[in-house]
Amino acid sequence: MPLGKMAPEYTAVYLATTFRPGQSSFVHEHSGPEAWFILSGEQCLETPDGPLWGQAGQGVTVRGDLPMVVQATGQEIRRTFALILHDAAKPGSRRVDHWKPQGLCRK
Repeated sequence: MPLGKMAPEYTAVYLATTFRPGQSSFVHEHSGPEAWFILSGEQCLETPDGPLWGQAGQGVTVRGDLPMVVQATGQEIRRTFALILHDAAKPGSRRVDHWKPQGLCRK
């Protein structure tokens, strides 16, 4: 995934998250790409580009500056490890209100 314009310095943020089925994040975006590996359960990531589905054993990657909401789908607890790589001069994550999800992750 291309990073676009190179920054003088980058920060890597590593996350481990656990969501119960039906739980979702708030609408947010990251100033750089995000990649995660799904350890258990399944998820749907809704973005203005449409939904991205993933399940245990799969990895998902999205570009930076993409509004998103992630929802745990299915019947199992969703557990993931994630990496956000961003320009050190910018915040890694931020809430956004300029985009609203359309509910595309509902089965």
